[in-house]
Amino acid sequence: MRSSVIAMAAAALFVVGAAAFFVFSGSGSRIVSTVRIHREIGDVFEFFTTPKNWPQWHPASISVARATDHSLAVGEEIGEEFRVGSGKAHTVWRVTAREAPHLRQIENAPTEDARVTITYRLHADGRDTVFERDMQYQFNRLRLRVLDPLFIRRHMERESQQALMNAKDILER
Repeated sequence: MRSSVIAMAAAALFVVGAAAFFVFSGSGSRIVSTVRIHREIGDVFEFFTTPKNWPQWHPASISVARATDHSLAVGEEIGEEFRVGSGKAHTVWRVTAREAPHLRQIENAPTEDARVTITYRLHADGRDTVFERDMQYQFNRLRLRVLDPLFIRRHMERESQQALMNAKDILER
């Protein structure tokens, strides 16, 4: 009896320790997705960095507002409404880096829920363009930190890969 209580206590401590590691680690999460697109690098850069195109290729993007009709310059901002779980959310993105046609980075205005940075890296490979989407995020709410390694991250990885396949289909038509 005593040994089973000790084993259960040890297992409980292990679970609590593992949960604490995921919940309190300050590094956040990172999702990197890559796709090869048979188009010139300038066309691919313009497509991905022009906000009016986002709802066409990213499954989470519902709508964008403000300056949506051009590739944004450093300092420009765009509002986006997007799907999150079974609901909707809104954020404002600011362009923090841009080296056309090779790099673009945006950051959200920090919210109670999360801080997100998305970086696009592109390079030409013959007549193709290799496009990389690197999303780094840190949840601020405890429940989201707990759910991230269990469910959220896997969902966002699948969604990110689907987004790039959608864009590839559009750009290669």
